Amino acid sequence: MYVVALQFEKSAGDALAVRLAAVLGRTLLEARNRVSAPEGGPSVLATFPEMARAEAYAEELRSRGFSVLLLSPEEVERDKDRFLVRSFELGPDGLTAQTREGSVKVVWQDVRLLLRGQVRLEQKQMKTAVRREFSLQRAIMTHGLLVTKPVKETKHQLRVELNDFLHLYPASGRPLVFRQEELSYAGLGAGLQHSAVANFARLVAVLREASPRASYDERLATQPGQARLLGLLPAASHLDVAISLLSRSLLSGPADAR
Repeated sequence: MYVVALQFEKSAGDALAVRLAAVLGRTLLEARNRVSAPEGGPSVLATFPEMARAEAYAEELRSRGFSVLLLSPEEVERDKDRFLVRSFELGPDGLTAQTREGSVKVVWQDVRLLLRGQVRLEQKQMKTAVRREFSLQRAIMTHGLLVTKPVKETKHQLRVELNDFLHLYPASGRPLVFRQEELSYAGLGAGLQHSAVANFARLVAVLREASPRASYDERLATQPGQARLLGLLPAASHLDVAISLLSRSLLSGPADAR
């Protein structure tokens, strides 16, 4: 799948929405929704199965004065492209992370982007309960000794789990990924908290303070933020697309959009 996304500055305003509505053949309200993110773009406009169609669409938008990003399947960031952090040590000059592939060191001055988000995992469960209801037949057969019978009820329940994450992008090399429920927080030392949620929040605060040159973005930490970026693409199956577009946008800047 090839993704074409609109890149726009924060507070783009109605002027951009009016132009976009005319190009897309949509209502002004629909166009406004595409450019409503207070942080600016990107925002997915369309997806295509073939590169040629995606490139043609992107070129048409550029010819009309829009800045766009074109993301190919090969450019979508996956776990194989990341260092998945299991534990860490924080030092005055940088951090040392233990990953599945060994030790990785990053100097604070080299951190360019901290991207915070949240994964929402939904799992359908079936629960069976037994209740008793009145049975006239049983009451007659037992002369009133038993007047109810057991009835099984199966209910479908939706279990939702939320897991925060933080992607750290150094000046070169693969990003480091910190996932709330997959980390040992011993590296926080005296700052260690009593829950994974509190420890993760503390870790994010420490990394932000220690990385003076890094940009920070947390729009992927909420469902509305994910929806504004992905449009009609469901976040449950396309979160890596959102991460890839957003990191590329923030690391390159609107002027360098391709």
